Amino acid sequence: MTLPTAAAKAVKGLIQDELGEGRDFNTVFGGLHKVTKTREGAAGVDEQQLDFYRVRALEPIDGAAATWIHAAAMSFRGGYNMSAELGLFERVTSDFDLQSCYPTSSSTIWDVDYQHPDGVILKTVNNADLTLSDFKSPLTPFLGFVSFEFPSTVAFPSLPVPVEGSMVYPLTSGGARGVWATGPEVWLALTLGATVTCQIGHFGRVLADEHGEPSRLLRGAYKQLLDDRARAKAEFGAKSFEQNVLKLMANSPYGKLAQGVMGQRGWDAWAQERDAVGGSAITSPWHASMTTGLVRAVLLATLNQLHNLGYSTPSCTTDGFITDADLDVVDSLDLFGLGPIWRESRLALTGSQGMWERKHQQTDLLNITTRANFSRQPAGVLAHGGYKLPEGIEQDSQADRNLMYELMASREGALPVTMKVFPSVQELTRIDKRLDFAPRVVHKEQTIEFDRKRRPVPDAMSVDVIDIDGVQHEVAHVHTVPWDSPEQATLGRSVDQGLKEWDDGLGEPVWIRSPVRRTVEQWKDYFARLDALLDEDGSIAHAEQLEHIAKGIVIAFRQEIIDIPWLHPGQPLADRLDAFEAFGLPRVKERFWSHARSKAERQIDIDLEAIRPYVKWMQAIDPFDESASAGAS
Repeated sequence: MTLPTAAAKAVKGLIQDELGEGRDFNTVFGGLHKVTKTREGAAGVDEQQLDFYRVRALEPIDGAAATWIHAAAMSFRGGYNMSAELGLFERVTSDFDLQSCYPTSSSTIWDVDYQHPDGVILKTVNNADLTLSDFKSPLTPFLGFVSFEFPSTVAFPSLPVPVEGSMVYPLTSGGARGVWATGPEVWLALTLGATVTCQIGHFGRVLADEHGEPSRLLRGAYKQLLDDRARAKAEFGAKSFEQNVLKLMANSPYGKLAQGVMGQRGWDAWAQERDAVGGSAITSPWHASMTTGLVRAVLLATLNQLHNLGYSTPSCTTDGFITDADLDVVDSLDLFGLGPIWRESRLALTGSQGMWERKHQQTDLLNITTRANFSRQPAGVLAHGGYKLPEGIEQDSQADRNLMYELMASREGALPVTMKVFPSVQELTRIDKRLDFAPRVVHKEQTIEFDRKRRPVPDAMSVDVIDIDGVQHEVAHVHTVPWDSPEQATLGRSVDQGLKEWDDGLGEPVWIRSPVRRTVEQWKDYFARLDALLDEDGSIAHAEQLEHIAKGIVIAFRQEIIDIPWLHPGQPLADRLDAFEAFGLPRVKERFWSHARSKAERQIDIDLEAIRPYVKWMQAIDPFDESASAGAS
């Protein structure tokens, strides 16, 4: 048993003790119950169920619970990570973290009442604008599929949209039909003045404790783990084995709450195949999605209030951020009402209302992108952006700091990396072509450039000069704003994906490594390339709109939202995709067709109103029918 697994079992035991006899943990905490075994297997559990409970022979207690659990799983996503201002900061900046971030968040959220006679869902909303009056508290249980539009003055929108594998926070959901979201981030969006329209959403019933207050079953369990850690630290020392064990166990339950929620698959060495990982003893999509949703809301509220006060926040990663505001300023923020709620949990867990902890401070911050922040000062921040240090350089040493700072300030291209790669568990345990446990040395090049989760803008761009061994290196200082829409974000990110030229023989682009964006001239080149893809008002140019329509048709067809007879198998796929050009649309690539059924694509890229006339045209004319070719042209 691993320590995180032991922590999950401990949390389950502590909660079961609090519930007492006669109340089942799985039912009260997760809305699930054990399935009676039959000769054919677990009755009622089939492939339509979510893996995390199906693998454990569990199923929802009723339809309301099944609906709520599914909505919570769809609303789950990780931490908020972005970089908002790039370049050199020769003033005091600090890196602040939320103390015990996930334990505090999990201890703050409310449990829902799965066993209520009328079901866990209090109210379902269809095609309606949400308002703050719908939320009695930022913690109001809500899960919904929403579209949104923030005022242009909002510096940090609170609702994310998946864009090419990343979560981007634009001002509008754009052509996307919507995104799944949790209560705290919707509440914050409304507080910031956004219009939020819910296509389908559910408000849940709050579970009451013995005093009639909202139940927080995770709070008591976390307090026990934190108390045990404090005791171990006092009795055995801050760096003792006992303290470190309990520190790991106290930080593990969040991961176990989320285990299996996203349908993870892993290698089964006994069966020699990859299979669903399944959930842990405490997996709960509701608690997992709300834990991360509340943390994101707290951080985004902080960033917005600091921006409104005129402070800079160059970077934010999951549980903390870098800013030029001092601790007393950050501590004074009410976070639109989230601050007192968070501090109440801190008081219950630790006896202190302390919320923020300063991790680093420096006067020479060099901010390149998310998780790539550098200082040469011993107490400064140092996040490598995934770069692997050469052998002989100790991590976080002065040599490490000097190397990374100089590499980032003087880079002219990709950085050479030499690293050891160890075999995976699958490679070590498979029967065929099994590998020995020995590393192999890999040589590669790594690019560390701005990830463009926000839109770089030329406004107020300036230049700094960094001296390295007597050589002057220019570093541009660049500000960012939210992208207007997911489509604009996709376009803006495509500028630096390395498109070089077209291969006349194959009609396919030749790709090169993403260019460096360090100097003012290099950034001016980016802005010029982006402007060429946008209309004067900043909207996507006509050619990009047509590409968006073509991709939307493919996604809608592949997910059976629409039907176009000639797109079904019958003609070669390449010919079917070529036929898009007969309707004035660009050809979609085979790879996009293959991935158009994936979960990540379900929330993006379909604008039903935009594709409607093209769909009717395609339904009316078969481009492979010679008698219809004239009409198609």
